[in-house]
Parts: sequence; structure tokens; C-alpha cells
Amino acid sequence: MVFIGRRTELSQLVDAMHGDDCRMLVLGEAGIGKTRLVTEAATAAQVPLRAGGGLSMLSWMPFLPLRRALDEVGDDRLWRGDAHAAAQRVEDRLGTAALFVDDLHWTDPETIAALLVLVGRVPLVVASRAEGAGARAIEQLQDAGFRTLELAPLAPEDTRRLAQSVKPGLPDHEAEAIAARGGGNPFAVEELARGDGHARSLALSIGARVDALGEAARHDLGLLALAGRPIRSDALADPAVLVRAGMATTGGGRTAIRHALLGGIVSERLSAEDAMRLHAELAARMDDPGEAARHWQLAGEHERSYAAALVAVEAAATAGERSRHLVTAARSASPQTEPDLLLRAAGAAVEAGEYDACGDILTGLPDRPELQAQAHWLRGLAARESGDLEEWLRQLEAGLAIAPADTPPSVALAVESARRAIFVEQDLDTARTLAEQALHEADRLRAHRALARATLGTALYFQNDRRWLRVWPEAIAIAREEHDFLSEVVAANNLVSAHESSGDPAEAARIADELIERSASSGMERWRRYFAAVKLNLVMHAGDAPQVDQIAPRMLAQPLPSRGRGSVAQSWGLALLDLARYDEAMEIADEELPGSLYPSSRHHLRAAAFDATGRSHEALGELAPFLELAEDQHRLAFAAPVFHWAALHAAASSPELPDMQAAFEVPMLRGVPRELSAIHALRDEDGTDTAVSLFDEAAALWAPYHRRGELRCRIAAAQALASRSEGDDVAQALGRLDEIERIARPLGRRAELDAIARMRRALGVRTPAPTEQHGALLTVRERQVLEYVMRGLSDAAIATRLGISARTVESHVVAARRKLGAATRDQAAALAMRS
Repeated sequence: MVFIGRRTELSQLVDAMHGDDCRMLVLGEAGIGKTRLVTEAATAAQVPLRAGGGLSMLSWMPFLPLRRALDEVGDDRLWRGDAHAAAQRVEDRLGTAALFVDDLHWTDPETIAALLVLVGRVPLVVASRAEGAGARAIEQLQDAGFRTLELAPLAPEDTRRLAQSVKPGLPDHEAEAIAARGGGNPFAVEELARGDGHARSLALSIGARVDALGEAARHDLGLLALAGRPIRSDALADPAVLVRAGMATTGGGRTAIRHALLGGIVSERLSAEDAMRLHAELAARMDDPGEAARHWQLAGEHERSYAAALVAVEAAATAGERSRHLVTAARSASPQTEPDLLLRAAGAAVEAGEYDACGDILTGLPDRPELQAQAHWLRGLAARESGDLEEWLRQLEAGLAIAPADTPPSVALAVESARRAIFVEQDLDTARTLAEQALHEADRLRAHRALARATLGTALYFQNDRRWLRVWPEAIAIAREEHDFLSEVVAANNLVSAHESSGDPAEAARIADELIERSASSGMERWRRYFAAVKLNLVMHAGDAPQVDQIAPRMLAQPLPSRGRGSVAQSWGLALLDLARYDEAMEIADEELPGSLYPSSRHHLRAAAFDATGRSHEALGELAPFLELAEDQHRLAFAAPVFHWAALHAAASSPELPDMQAAFEVPMLRGVPRELSAIHALRDEDGTDTAVSLFDEAAALWAPYHRRGELRCRIAAAQALASRSEGDDVAQALGRLDEIERIARPLGRRAELDAIARMRRALGVRTPAPTEQHGALLTVRERQVLEYVMRGLSDAAIATRLGISARTVESHVVAARRKLGAATRDQAAALAMRS
């Protein structure tokens, strides 16, 4: 029995299954007994178990382990959504059962994403080999709070007992010999005990047992081994023979090989000719064309693999799945005779975010200029979307050098040239000219029409030409008509950004929600996450800081495109400022923004946090690095008030900033020059009336686009009035504060509420101070450290996980204990988790 020698591990797993938040990760080598331990623990805990595992031959199939657990492998329609939709389906169907995902090392990325969503919502147990393909997934689960239970080889005495339980009456000396040969691996020991026990190795022992089977049984065993999954029992000659021999299991009309390790050994013993013949037989029996294509490919039947893969492409439910099948088809096709297929597959890989596959596919294309130019364009897209701008520019130059005129690749590369002029050279006149020329050619050749419009819209927007309101929606409509998802998301993203700062923020939110839904229904998880980040930025501008604080940490815990990650971090940092959690805002600035696409935002956040906590001179110290990194005039203008306020508070001269006139034409930023002029007026003893008027104008201009700027100016106007200490002015100031509070309190904006309370106290009005829970006193990093303390990790282990020093971990623990009034680190962790 597997629990021989596993009493401690069994007890730990049972306790976890009885707990409120079961998330266990069972690790060990193949055959060590992971699956049987989990099954035994569920029985002992009296917890129903829904089990499904990854399969080596089907590791490409989205959500396969979850579909197996819910007995829904065959119904693709139910699993066409993203990870959140899959997680919701599991939660709805699971009832009181625990979910067990076996063989994590053969699990698709979509399942991993769904498991991360399910954390804390359902009991989770996952089993995996400790190394190899599953290493990254293991790390993700551990970071999400999974407790690790690692199974070591059985002790010699337990191994002997196991051998004798499999073969009663086995003499002690033979059991000890088997135990020595089995190396403490339960599967190996059981197989050796079932055999003659004297084989030189496990493979020879199993081989001897396989050879003892009849020809039909060996054939069936070979099919099961290569299938890597259960197959219909009626497709086998006599599955009962394999069950009696302890080599297979049956259930639900299907038969499966007893263990993956057994399947691996059986597969290795097959000759190349036998393996190809069995793969061909499996391919002919498979209902799923994608699976059949893989088997035909392994059978060496490339024409059939190609045909089946193309059928799978047409039936694919998601872009990611379609990309995988296109890659299979491309690998079964000759680059010399099917170059268009390879280019299509590479394009699909880029669209789905599988950038490495794009590069692999494009090798071996015929040396024809048009084909090679298109390959350079696709490689450049992959590089640009993954953040490698140098490689993007290199591929662009190589493509431009060889692209024949009047061809689709020449149009695509012309569009990229316009993008280069916008984002690298910042030559907007040239960019607009190039984009208009590219659009003319795109319409003439009917190629890349949506992409050309998306880029022209960008050039128009940066030149404050309102025709972007027409051009970008045209790009989206054409992209949907031509099933050009990449161009659609480019145009939609730009349209959202434009409405955010220059149009209607409510329309921006509507478009973002629409793209979140379209990405999810297309199975494009990468883009769903990206537009969720875009929506979060809109929520921050609208002023709902608590909502941003709730959502941002979860988003940053998941894989995000680089642009999305920087946006989420910046939104969270600004929200933390609004919540008066200045130390945490500083941590986010220092940990998330360096190396992002928005490095200047780090110094913007740090300056705002310094100034808000009375360290205005330190805030001004952030100006030089901010100016060095500032990406464009818009970011300069957005941050300018922070540095002007810091200079005023520090009694320093107004900072000298570069020209920002072009940015001031953007509606979101039109309040900036008035706010800066109002701050300057405060330096004049007779400038109060001017300051109040300018702050009111600035607040009205900020209001549709950025709540923080609006409230900052409204409070400044009230403070300017109150500074005159005259009866009517004080009364007017208090009335203004009441109005500001009516906006800030429902949004939980602690920074403004604190400022209002301070001003009222200065004017002789007493208000009770709000209380705060222990947990809210902690910084983000302190809470992270205490969570790992709760899981029993040492300072050194925590430091490795978080990428900081052990001394820094110790400092965080000490600070958290002081804030929480805890006597020990464990007590601090318990208090933090409770609050």
C-alpha cells in the first residue's frame, strides 16, 4: 500500500483537506506515489475528489486537466473562454469536492492560469515531478501560497514491507534485495515484486513481464503507452489481460496504462518501425483532429498530419489553440512548397503572443524577396510586442532593404516605418506623411488596411488632429471584418488612450470592457489581461483608489505584457498615494517601475510621496532623474504640479522644466498650466484672489479626466481662501471643504480626507480621527514577508523568493512586529493574516 512509510505525509495532507484554504503541492519523482497518496488522503479525510491530470501527448489542449476532472473532455464549446471563465466553471461544478490536478509537468498554460484564479476559492491539490517542464508552474503555485509536500524515497524497512504486501509470503532476504534494487521508489518496488525480483533493472523486469504477454496484449499496451491518455476499451483486443497483469486500469468504458513511468518504459522498448505503426493506428482512431495530427506527424505521415492539422485549425475554439495547430501543420509542410502556410502560422503565433514559435517557423523559407520581407516584418512584430525594440528596428531595416514595391510586405513595413518615426524619432510630421502614404498603398493593394489606419490614427492624435475619432473606429471595423485581431487590439488600445485623455473617458471604459470580453471569448488571455490593465488605469483616473488597491496586487501576481505591467504598477502607486499609504507607494515605485516602459513614473511617485510626508527637499531631489527618464511631454506635464508644489513647500525657486506647450493642448492636461500659475500666485502676498480663480479653473479642467488633479486644486483653492482668516472667506472655505468631502469620502480617498481634517482643525473645527486596522498599517512588502513566515519559510528562503537580502527580510519582520505589537514573528504573521 502506498501509505506504508507515508504516515506523516498522509496526516499533513488530511489536515490540509480539512482546512479552510487547502492549497497543497505534492512533489516527487515518477513512481514515488504522489497520486496514490492524494487518493488515500481524500479517502481518509472523507473529502470527495475530482481528479484530472495533464497528458504528454495533449499538453497543448487548453484546460485539459480541468476538463478531465469534470468529465468534459469532448465538449469544446464549454471551454472556449479564458482562465477566469474556466475557473468559474470548475467552482460551479465542484460542489463539496476538492480539485486534484495530477502531472502538472504536462499541463497547459491555460490550466495554470485557471489554478491561480481558483486559489482561495476551492480546495486545491496538485502533484508534479519536481524538475523539468513543470519547474516554472511549480514556482508560480508556490508564489501563490501553495504549501509544498515533497515525497522522499521510502526507508529500507518500509520498502521491504511494501514488496511483501504486493507479493505475500515473499522471504525477507528477497524483499530486501528488491528494496535495494527499487531505491525506495514504490512503483519500482511493486513492479520488481510482481516480476521475478531478480532482474538487473526495473526496465528489464518490466520488459520480461511485457514479453510474457501475448501478441495482442503487447499491441494493446503499446497503443496505451503512446496514446498518453485513456482510450476506449472496445478499441483494444482484451484490456482485461493488462488489468490482471497490473499494467492497466479501466473505468467509464476506457482503459489507461497504470502509470506514466510504465508507459515511458514500454514506449522506449518499441522499435522505431513499431512506434510509427502504432502512432498511425492511433491517429486513425482519434476523433480530435489536432491529436490525430500529432500522431500522424510522429508516424511520419506528413501529408496526413498536415491535412488533420488544417482541419483542427478550422475547428479551433481559441486563437492560441489555432496557433498550435498551425504550427503543427507548418512543421509537416515543406518551407519550399508551402511558404504561405508558414507565414500564416507565424502570424498566428504573434497574434497569440507565442513569439518564440514565430522565429522557429520562419526558418527555411525560400530565398524570395517578398517572402523574406514578410518574415522580417513578422519577426519585427514579435520583437516589438515582446519589448525588444533594438531587434524590431533591425528586422525593420532588413525588411525595407529587400521588400519589393507594391506588395503586402512593403505596406506592412511602411506602416512600421511610420511607427518608428512616432515612437523612436519623434518626428510627427514625417510620421503622418509616412502613415498617409502607407494607408494609400494599403487601400490600393487591399492589404493591411486596418493596421495602416491604426498607425495613421496615432500620428493624428499626437498632432492633436481630431480625425482620430474617425480613423481608429474605421480601423477596428475593418480589422473585425478581416479577422485581423492584432490590428484590432492596436487600434482599440489607442482609441481608449485617446478617449482617456482627450475625448470621453466613459467611452474609453466601454471600449476597454468590450475588448476584455472579445479577448476572453477568443481565448486571448494575454490581451484580456492587457485590457484589464487599461481598464484599471481608467478606474484610477476616475478616483476609485480602493478598487485599484484591491485589483492591482492580483493582476501583478499574474503574467502581464510589459506595457500592462507598468500601467498597473503606476495606477496602484497613484492609488496608494490617494489612500495616504505613502511608504507602500514608494515600495511599488522602487520595485515595479525601474526597467518598465514607464521608468520616469518611479520618480514621479517618489516625489509625490516625499512631499506628502513633509520631505519636500527630498521630493525635489527626484526632479533630475525624472527629467532624464521622462518619456514624452505628456508625462512631463502630468508630473509637473508635483514638483512645483514641492518647491513651494520647500520655499525653493520654481523648478525649470522643458517646454510642454504641445502637451497642454491635450484636454486632460489643459488644467496643468493654470495650476502651475496658481501655485506661482501663492508666492505673491497679494495673489490669493488670482490663485483661487486659477485653481478653480484648473479643477474644472481636470475634473472630466483625473480626479486626483481636480481634488488637489479644489483643496488648494479652499486653503488659499482660508489663509486670509476673514470671516466670509473662512466660511466659504469650510463650505468648499464640505463639497470636497462629499466627493472624497465615498471613494475612500484618505489623503484628501486627512487634508480636509487638518484644515478644519486649523480653522477651529474639530472632527474625530478615523481608526485603522492593524493590517492596514503594514506595507505591501511587510505583508508579503509575513505571508511567507506563516508558511514556515526561513528568512533566507523568503529572501530568495522576493529577491532581497535576508537582512532586509529581518528588518521587515521587526517593523511589522512593532506595528502589530506582536511578541514573536509567528504572532505577527497570525495577526496580519487575521486582519
